[in-house]
Amino acid sequence: MILRNTLLLIAATLSLSVGVPILAAPAPQLGQQKFHGDWAAACDNRLNCQAVSMPAEELPPDRLTIVLNRDARSGDVVIELVFPETTSDRYRLLIDGRVADTGAIPSGTDKSVKVTRQDALRLARMLAMGMRAVLKDGAGKDLGRLSLAGSRKAMAHIDHMQNRAGTATALAITGRKKLRAKWAPAPLIEAKRIVPTGNIPDAAALVALAENSECKDERFTVTEDSAYSLGTVDGKARALVLISCGAGAYNFTTAVYTGTKTAAGKWEFGPAPFDYDGNGNPDAKVPILINTNWDAATQTLDSFHKGRGVGDCGTSLAYVWDGTMFRLTSASGMEECRGSLDWMTLWHADVKLVD
Repeated sequence: MILRNTLLLIAATLSLSVGVPILAAPAPQLGQQKFHGDWAAACDNRLNCQAVSMPAEELPPDRLTIVLNRDARSGDVVIELVFPETTSDRYRLLIDGRVADTGAIPSGTDKSVKVTRQDALRLARMLAMGMRAVLKDGAGKDLGRLSLAGSRKAMAHIDHMQNRAGTATALAITGRKKLRAKWAPAPLIEAKRIVPTGNIPDAAALVALAENSECKDERFTVTEDSAYSLGTVDGKARALVLISCGAGAYNFTTAVYTGTKTAAGKWEFGPAPFDYDGNGNPDAKVPILINTNWDAATQTLDSFHKGRGVGDCGTSLAYVWDGTMFRLTSASGMEECRGSLDWMTLWHADVKLVD
């Protein structure tokens, strides 16, 4: 089993780092991931929370998993059961041998069903009190089994984070306290809409930048450097430049620059500014992202790294270009490599493009 300290070592080795602190607003603070037995839990900055079952590492990817989501403001609970493919149109979830939930499998479903409203709250409490869950289809075929060890602590963490512990609305720690639930609004990022131009650095400028970058000694595979218009600033063309910076077995690193074209027609480059340091490497002089993709329509730069090939651990980050810097809009992760493909949400911001 690869534990969270191993993941951090992998990330550090890959030099996952994102530049400078934000000046206009506090830097994003990602939610903490908590691991209890065979379950994990985390809450994002809105205090929306998740609890996720953690299969044994040696199990195959096609297995039963349970994901619980609770909205902090509304209190709504949604439990998703994800299971291997079946031709049956019914399911039964048993907890310690007793039927806890049953229903139809919607046609066309992607091997999952969702339990909502009061049924979800009732099921959550049964999961918190149980030891083992078994899912069967309508014909009695076993669709998967999982341990509930740690489920109560995971749900109690959510109760405490949302200030529901000891109230009638709690998942695990019910009581008669008056409900004073906690929640927080998502930050709103107003991003200046990019009016793209055809004025971007040419291949020669990219080659010169790469040869003088921190990545020059890491470019041992086929490189794909690229440039994209960020519109104009004070009448000068501006561009996003992504320089290939080496690769591992399933992670491809990229150095992120911005460029400004001077009045003399020369491009000047510098490290792209970010409001969130993805992994805190103080020695990096330029932001390095992993498995990066730029979406010009939404002005979004996506990045994710996998702790191992199956994709059951790692971190995913997304940033929007707001006109002056890249601002974090979403983050999810799974620190422990335990076979779960359900990464937990750790940060969320709303985005409004303005002209």
